[in-house]
Amino acid sequence: MTGADARSAEFSLFPAALDALDDAFCVCTPDGDLVYWNDALAAVSGFEEAKLESSSATDLFGERDRTRVADAISTALEADDRTTVEADLRTEGGDYVPYEFSVVPLTTEAGTRLVAGVGRDVTERQEYEAQLRQQRDRLSVMLENAPLVLFALDTDGVFTCSQGRGLDELRLTADEVVGESIFDVYGDSPAILENVTRALDGARVRDEVTVNDATFDTLYRPVLDESGAVERVIGVAVDITERKERERELERYEAFIENSQDIVTLVAADGTVLYESPAIERVLGYSPEDLVGEPIFEYVHPEDRQRAIERFSADVESGGATRSIELRFKHASGSWRCLESVGTNLLDDPVIGGIVVTSRDITERKSYEKELEMRNEQLLVLNRIVRHDIRNDMSVSLGWSEMLKEHLDEEGHDIVDRIRKHDQHVIDLTKTVRDFVETLEDDADPTLEAVNVERVVEQVLESWTTAYVDAELDAAEIPEAEVRANELLTSVFRNLLNNAVQHNDKETARVSIDGDVRSETVVVRVADNGPGIPDGQKDAVFGRTEAGLDDPAAGVGLYLVDTLVSQYDGSVSLKDNEPEGTVAVVELPRATSSED
Repeated sequence: MTGADARSAEFSLFPAALDALDDAFCVCTPDGDLVYWNDALAAVSGFEEAKLESSSATDLFGERDRTRVADAISTALEADDRTTVEADLRTEGGDYVPYEFSVVPLTTEAGTRLVAGVGRDVTERQEYEAQLRQQRDRLSVMLENAPLVLFALDTDGVFTCSQGRGLDELRLTADEVVGESIFDVYGDSPAILENVTRALDGARVRDEVTVNDATFDTLYRPVLDESGAVERVIGVAVDITERKERERELERYEAFIENSQDIVTLVAADGTVLYESPAIERVLGYSPEDLVGEPIFEYVHPEDRQRAIERFSADVESGGATRSIELRFKHASGSWRCLESVGTNLLDDPVIGGIVVTSRDITERKSYEKELEMRNEQLLVLNRIVRHDIRNDMSVSLGWSEMLKEHLDEEGHDIVDRIRKHDQHVIDLTKTVRDFVETLEDDADPTLEAVNVERVVEQVLESWTTAYVDAELDAAEIPEAEVRANELLTSVFRNLLNNAVQHNDKETARVSIDGDVRSETVVVRVADNGPGIPDGQKDAVFGRTEAGLDDPAAGVGLYLVDTLVSQYDGSVSLKDNEPEGTVAVVELPRATSSED
């Protein structure tokens, strides 16, 4: 007990037993002056008796709470009723302890108005409330952001709660179905109703159900009362639509890998094989298990190994897919197969965690390429023979036949002319073969540039008229326009003109050439008075049938014309001439300003 004066007879109504309370207790005047306090208050505050005797009730609290404490005292006195206030009790050491005080108005036997306060430490309660708030906030964040639904049902299956972002997939809002029976809301979903019925019967149920194209992993948990009877069912439904779709994608991917003709290998960053697809057995003779755990580069040809290691190291350092690499890989039989491989860095992917290498067997293709390269070399040799040896011999033959003419009569002259005509045909053929081989040597996409059609035709006609002096030529003015082509455009017009004479059955071959300019193309026509070409053979002469050049109607010259014109993105066609013969129509794209 503190304050001897405070224990005067006037306050004898406060029994000494108040000192035994664990709760803090004090009495103050309406102005807040302390007139009594128990040991518990003195202990928790740590203030000396003299300090308490000179303090007001509000001095016991932190500055931010003093006004509220004073208001609580005034309210209790004015209402003559009990009130409560929470405030931080100040200690001598400068700390603050959260307390809840019940403030009660009192009147002594002498009629003095006083105020009594009973305070309890609420530190643990506030900590618990803070934890509850934190849990509530976390739950709120989870419900707002996680794809799930929290729900509760009473024993009749009526919703008492329905919360969570997963409701969006169900086209519902929070608590929209509260008060409704789940048997009505999901009456068309037998699986859900069966699960709920089992849960209401006391069983813990977990199941995957699909509603509105969304799949939920749902847990139903019955809550039991003290007697063991079900008093409600609580549940959580997690939207796993994306996960299920990913699982289906993985299943499709696995099925693709299992059935792929290409080898799919998963390699760790150190080059160890983590996975091999079944195609490895068909291509290289190993079972997938044979290579798993093995260093992949041990199976690469020694001459290709360093190059493969350098490429793999670059894949490890970079992300995404890299360009392909060709290398030789050891077959289970001991032979070597050529593979074309592409690596994709998925080391950072938590599911894959490696370099995915896709390999295709190109052994046959490489063999074919070598054979094709050999054939091209042979073709080039043949081209040199044709261009130099045969053409030179035929040129000499032409010279001799001209000299022979001086020693023959008129009948002999006709024979010499026929010989010269055939010699010229052979020379023209060597030029065609030369141009044909040049097209084979060019890339698949030859370089095109702006070419003046008029100059090309003039150049061709200059040599052509010298070679075919007996043919009658009607050369109209050719438009001075530029087309997208290259230097082999001369071969197009030379072969069309040669063809008009060489296959002409008339005593005098008549050939005409003309052209015109259109908005986007240039058209050149070469016409003759020959026997004409039947409609059924108009494609065959260009080698466009399945038989190609083996077609009896096909000619090397026209095949070359068609090939070149196609490379120029143009077209060539044959039409009937009037009254007889054939017209070859060439249409070529005009050059653009960038190709000038």
